[in-house]
Parts: sequence; C-alpha cells; structure tokens
Amino acid sequence: MRDLRPDYKKWRMVFFRFSYIITVIAAILEIIMYFLADAPESRDLSPTIYVLHYIIGPFSINILIITITYIFRKTNPANDTLINASAILSNALICCVIANIHFKIFSVTFSHCIPIFMSVIFGNFILTSITAVIGLCSSISIILLKYNYADTYPEYPLLWEDIVVLIIVLISVYLIAIRLIGMMRGQMFKLMNVAKESAIAQKREAAANNAKSEFLAHMSHEIRTPLNAIIGMNEMIIRETAEHNVRDYARSVNSAGNTLLSIINDILDFSKIESGKLELIPTDYHLASLIRDSYGMLSDKIRAKKLAGIIECSPDLPSKLHGDELRIRQILVNLLSNAVKYTEKGTITFKITGETDDGYVTIHFSISDTGIGIKEEDIPKLFTDFTRFDQEHTRTIQGTGLGLAITKQLITIMNGNINVTSKYGEGTTFTVTLRQRIVDEKPIGPYEDIHSLEPVATENARKQFEAPDAHILVVDDVIINLKVVNNLLKHTKIHIDTASSGAQCLELVQLNKYDIIFMDHMMPEMDGIETLEAMKQLTTSLNNDTPVVMLTANAISGVEDKYIGHGFTDYLSKPILGYKLEDIIIRNLPDDKIHYEDM
Repeated sequence: MRDLRPDYKKWRMVFFRFSYIITVIAAILEIIMYFLADAPESRDLSPTIYVLHYIIGPFSINILIITITYIFRKTNPANDTLINASAILSNALICCVIANIHFKIFSVTFSHCIPIFMSVIFGNFILTSITAVIGLCSSISIILLKYNYADTYPEYPLLWEDIVVLIIVLISVYLIAIRLIGMMRGQMFKLMNVAKESAIAQKREAAANNAKSEFLAHMSHEIRTPLNAIIGMNEMIIRETAEHNVRDYARSVNSAGNTLLSIINDILDFSKIESGKLELIPTDYHLASLIRDSYGMLSDKIRAKKLAGIIECSPDLPSKLHGDELRIRQILVNLLSNAVKYTEKGTITFKITGETDDGYVTIHFSISDTGIGIKEEDIPKLFTDFTRFDQEHTRTIQGTGLGLAITKQLITIMNGNINVTSKYGEGTTFTVTLRQRIVDEKPIGPYEDIHSLEPVATENARKQFEAPDAHILVVDDVIINLKVVNNLLKHTKIHIDTASSGAQCLELVQLNKYDIIFMDHMMPEMDGIETLEAMKQLTTSLNNDTPVVMLTANAISGVEDKYIGHGFTDYLSKPILGYKLEDIIIRNLPDDKIHYEDM
C-alpha cells in the first residue's frame, strides 16, 4: 500500500534552509537597524559592542544550532522521530535567540508561532507540545529579565496585560496546532483506509478475473470437445460420401458448427480484450492478400444471396505493409459479414483508399451495403457489448452482439478509428482508418491484377501429402477425438497409435519410437502437462527428443506460451481442422518422410 505520511526528508530540508535564511535575514536587519533606526541602544552602545552583542553573538549561536542539527541528520538518517524533532526544535531555538536580543515580549511570542505551526507538518502531538513549551519558557525568561532590569531600562516597562496576551496567544496557537494535527491524522487514516479498501478491491478483482479466466477455459474445453467431434466427423462425411444430398446435409452441419465456433471465439476475444490480455502481433504482409482473402471468405455467401459484390482499390497503395494482419483481417471479415447478414438485395461495396506520409500509409477500408440500415438513435449503441437493436428486423439473424464491440476495441488498440454513416431502410457504410508502416512502396496496382494472383493456400487449395514411414501417438481420454484424428489423417497413410490416458501413454513411449506425440491437456488422473513431465523423468523412454504437441480445447489468451513453457513443441486448439492438423505434422515431421502430390 502507498505510504500516505508526509515526505519527512523533503520537509526537513525545507526547515534546514529556512533556518539558514532566517538567521541571515536577522543579521542583515540588525546591520540595517544600526545604521538607519533611531533606536536607543544604537546611540548608547559602541559599534564594537553592538556588533558583538546583536550580530556576531546571536548569528554564531544560530549557525552552531543549524550545524549541530545538520550533523545529527547526517549521522542518524534512519531515525525519523529524533531528526524531525531536531529540525523543529532547532528552529524554535533560533527564534528564541533572535527574539530575546531586544527584550521584546511580543517578538518572542509571535516568533514561536512559526516553529509551533511548522511542527504540525510531522503530525506529532509530543513534538508540538515541546515546541510550545520552549516558546512559553522563552517568553517567561524575557518577563523575568524585564522585571530584573526594570530600573536599568525604564523605557521598556513590564506590562502585566502583555503577559496575559502572551499566554493567551501561545495557548491559542498550541490548541490550533493540536486541532490541525488531529484533522491531519484523521484525514490520513481515512486515506489509508481508502487505500486499504482499494488494495482489497484490486485483489478481489484479480481473483474474479482469474476465476473468470478459469471458467472460460473450462467452458471452452467443454464446448470445443464435442464440437471437435461434430466438425471432425462431419468433415469425414464430406470427404467420403458420394451422395449429393448427404454432402449438402453435411455442409449445413459444417456451417452451423463454424457459426457456433465463431460465437465461442467472439466471447473469448471479448474476454481477452476486457482483461487486457490481447496482444497485437505485427508482421510484414501483402496488402493484396489481405484484401483478397478478407473478401474471399464472404464471397460464397454474397453469391448465395445473389448480391452484387464490388471491390474498389486505389492502385497506388503500397504493396507490402507492417502490422497485425490477422486482427485487421478479423475486423474486415466482421464488417463484411455484417453487411452480408443485413442485406437481402442490392450490393456490397468494399473500397480501399489511402494516403502515404513519411514511411507510413493511412488506409481507409470502407464497406457499404444496401441493407436494412440503422436508425440514427441506434448508431451510438452499435459498439456496446452484447447489444442487439431493431429486434423486429434482426431477430432471425444469428450473432452474440459482440462482433462490432470487438471490432471497435481492436481498432482502438491499433490506434485507429471507425466511422459509421447510415440511412434507415437504404444501407450502411462503415469506414475503418488504420495507420500502417510501409515495407515495400511498390504500388499494389489495379484490383483486376490483384484478383488474378494465385490465392494463398487454404484447406481447400493445398498440396496433398503422404507419410507412410511416419509413426505418431495421439493421447486423448475422449475416444471419439481419437477417431477424428485417425480419420482426418487416413489419406496420409501415417501409422497412428492411440492412448486414452497419461499412464497408457507412458507405457507406449517406452515401447515405440514416435515422430510426433499429440497430447490432450485435460485428462483424468494425469493431465497432459503432468504426463509430459513424467515422460521426461523416464530413463527407459525412447522419445526424449520427440516433438510433443499440446492438443487442447483451451483457447484462452496466453495458453500457448504456457504450454511452450512446460516443454511442449507446438500447440493445436480444438476443434481440430484437417488442414491445421496437417500443417502441424508438416512442421514437425522430418522432410524425408513427407511425399507431396498436387491435388
């Protein structure tokens, strides 16, 4: 918790400097008084006696007091209480010396108000009381001196009403100082309580965030595990069936599964952004690929709804940029997907323009539709979490209400902005502006040339491969997940062993040498991490150098680094998609065991 006490070191230095300044000023005033003031003592005393008595004497005493205080502060730096007292009491003594020079009762009285109030800074009742007592004693000493020298200095009579005023002033100042200290302490205790409550609230919030992360990880696992079986086995139906109607049914199941997966990903993305765990991963990327792939992911849906798709791209934009291509693509796909969802007839227009400046380009991605549009009063609600509006027209459209909220937050993280214009019943235009660093200034060229480029490899356009000499082990406690992996890799002719528990895995790794081991995380008795650690301890294992891939339904932010830190070579989240599984195998299998064949 933050220390709410005054900065004693700072205030001690202030008082130390104040002591020097007040001493020097007092000496200067005495010199001026000697030459200018028409004071009786300046006429009666010789210059030597005056200088010794009124200047050198008190000035030397005060310098001595300051020096002693300074030495004490240097030799006892850890003793706050004594050093604070020393700082204040030295000021009280200096005021005492200066005030007593001329036998002025009021000078003594009011000069001691300064150190009394200064002691309030340290919030110490005892220190304030001692300072007040010094002032009172000093004043009493002046009263006694005046009384003893009443015959010698008749021009300075002792007035008893002065004594009463002196006592009243000192007691009043003391009571005010004590009251101020009480107020300061009360306020400090309040601040300390607020800070304590804030620290407790932060701990509770951190605990709640951890609980939420654990809950999301658990729910992600519970949902993705059956979804893995649905999407995986459905992909086998699409691959193996020759019946047209069955393939249509399977494609519908695949579409529904991907929709469900998209909803889960939205919730997880929202959780990452909300907890501040989402990190951008900037890379060099080709702008043409970004445009083509983002639009290409929705092109089938655009054609299915018999909409006209128009792409307008400024030909002088730079061809290669640096930024988080994955997140930019996610933003564009979200906006294009919404445009298709809410448009039943007309056109979807995807327009890309920009301006270059000092090695950077400011790109404007504009996505327009001729759909249902948005009411003016609903536009401010667009980027609100879990919000759906105009239910009369949108109740049949699927979605979490998180897509635009996530889009807005992603754009904000990238220091960009998004603008919306819409006319209800006629259509909507979203314009995203992002600033990206230029890697290659070569112009992108006309979109016709971009469109004619070879598309990037996807699950539908890739090289087929076989690896009959490869031997892998898949460990998962859910039997249907083992079937999914077996079926997805059937065409590769890879030899596959399976294990349904960590203990069974430990037996197999001592009997066989594998090229890759796929390990599920959440298994009963011994989970994937514990199984890997036990494998490392085996002296009879044949797979100490075998790549181990974490196969898990946990897709929460940061888990990949966590698994790599535990010694896993790679990470694959469920549901398992055939092309991603093949990519992992290609990355980790020796090149001489892979034989490619173009599809």
